[in-house]
Amino acid sequence: MRSLTPILLLIFLSFSTSNAQTYLAIPTDKSNIIPKGVEYNYANWSRSLDRANEMMKTAKSRDEKFQAHHSRFVNYYHLLTDQPEDILLIFWDHIANSRDRTCDHYKFIYDYDKVNDKFRFNYYKREHSIMSKVCGAVQQSYNKTLQKKLRQMAADDLKYRTSAIKNIDEQEKLDLINQDKAMQIIEKYGFPNLKIIYEGLNEFMTIILRGNKEYVEKLAPLIKYEIKQGRIPEFLIMRLEDRLSQLNNKPQKYGTAFTINANGESELYNTIEIKQVNINRAKYGFDPL
Repeated sequence: MRSLTPILLLIFLSFSTSNAQTYLAIPTDKSNIIPKGVEYNYANWSRSLDRANEMMKTAKSRDEKFQAHHSRFVNYYHLLTDQPEDILLIFWDHIANSRDRTCDHYKFIYDYDKVNDKFRFNYYKREHSIMSKVCGAVQQSYNKTLQKKLRQMAADDLKYRTSAIKNIDEQEKLDLINQDKAMQIIEKYGFPNLKIIYEGLNEFMTIILRGNKEYVEKLAPLIKYEIKQGRIPEFLIMRLEDRLSQLNNKPQKYGTAFTINANGESELYNTIEIKQVNINRAKYGFDPL
């Protein structure tokens, strides 16, 4: 059997050199080989693939490009490429665009199909071996010590918020400790981004955004810089700007910030006109309120 080492090397070389979209014809209809009970919708998935290929041409933001690549990969995958190894060409494009987010989404597909869609999983059996090895290597490159710290901080962030007996005072103490830890992490590692961690970024942002006006405004330029550099997802600017608006007693633009009402219930913080909120949200691929 052919060694996977040269293939893996080629993939990693492609991380920094491949930005092109590989041409691959829409797979032929394979309804005649699909076992009973296996989902296969050739017409819908073909149309969806056409849309994804069009998105590839018009996507501008990093998030739009990722969604286009991901939709393209998923639809080729579900349609069953005419040669199983052809899926690697689409995987190549996808991982060159964003290795970290690609592997995060690929893991879900792998884990699901291994249990729930064994026909499709076995169709790509050799290719899964290659793709999972690549993503395994990507995951090994992350900072495990930092990842462990972030998991504990995320747990502490919810300790008295979701427990049966809520304790606001104790949670506020933990929030301050978490915010201090977050600052120490940034000073030691820089902002935890998708180059050094594979999960916990959204929770880390939540911890930061629980801070007071001075704390959040101090970190805002760094967060914006990380977004501009493409190291953290662009949609996080929505959460940052809405929290800054809230801290400055201004209406939010995206509808991501919440407050606690007199009854102790969470409710949406004041927004600008809802029509404009939904227009703003659509720019980042979010559903309307």
